[in-house]
Amino acid sequence: MKRVIYFYNLSTKELDHSEVLMDDMAPVPTTGTNASGEALGVTLIKPADGLYTPIKIDLVKQAWFGATREDWLAGLPDPAPTTPTADQQNQAALMLQVAQTKTDQANFDAQIMLQVASLKSNTATAPATDASTTTTPTNTTTDTTAAPVE
Repeated sequence: MKRVIYFYNLSTKELDHSEVLMDDMAPVPTTGTNASGEALGVTLIKPADGLYTPIKIDLVKQAWFGATREDWLAGLPDPAPTTPTADQQNQAALMLQVAQTKTDQANFDAQIMLQVASLKSNTATAPATDASTTTTPTNTTTDTTAAPVE
């Protein structure tokens, strides 16, 4: 069976980290160190769910305590409003121009394709002309008002 051990800072009593012991027969260490080399205390007492930082142990009461969610949220700094720099504003303006240019180009390409398709369909549906079947109209009327040629 696995066991979880909890490491806490000896001076502040704040929870540092936890580790899983894969062998329930393995001895529980009495002290440890964190990545910074600080001495840590060790306990098998599990912190209650729903605690927010700082989570601290009370060794007399053998219990962990921490901030409520509301207190934790209230302690967070307000996000600073950000305004874009002049460079960011220029970049945004250029991106808009590029997007507009691409849209204009796509519309132009579509119009050209429609015109080419229209020209092709007009050429394909126009009646064929064959020189052997072409007739030239002849003038069959006689001009009677003309003066006789001598």
